[in-house]
Amino acid sequence: MGDNQKAASSDVVYGWSDLFSPDEEGQGPALVGSRCSTCGYIAFPSLQVCPTCLIAGTMSRHVLSRSGKLENFSVVRQAPKGFQAPYIQAFIRLPEGLAIFTHLIGVDPDKDLIEIGTLWHVTAAVIKTRDDGQPLTGYAFAPAREMING
Repeated sequence: MGDNQKAASSDVVYGWSDLFSPDEEGQGPALVGSRCSTCGYIAFPSLQVCPTCLIAGTMSRHVLSRSGKLENFSVVRQAPKGFQAPYIQAFIRLPEGLAIFTHLIGVDPDKDLIEIGTLWHVTAAVIKTRDDGQPLTGYAFAPAREMING
């Protein structure tokens, strides 16, 4: 029982190691996707088969850019169980062309000016709290520069 509790308390988002690469060489954490060696298609999360070529075995691990531009967002004011409202869901467009669905952190949706086209960096953050009270960590994006608004 003690071992199960210890394992449960260290749980993170499913497939954590397949989605997220820790800080390497002081550059900060990064998302991990896959890239097709035949056509160059980039996917997140990782895929085993390229959806463009439809060829198995061509997709390999690919570390994605650590920052991207805010494409769209929504403030969630009625949160599901385990989430703290308000929070912000968004799409961040990476230089590779991918739009990543994510949470935004480091800003107050009621006080800070959040602008489309601003630069955001990937980071690790507590996304929600599990039923047993333990935090569930995943990826999120934080502003690349301080956002100032009244």
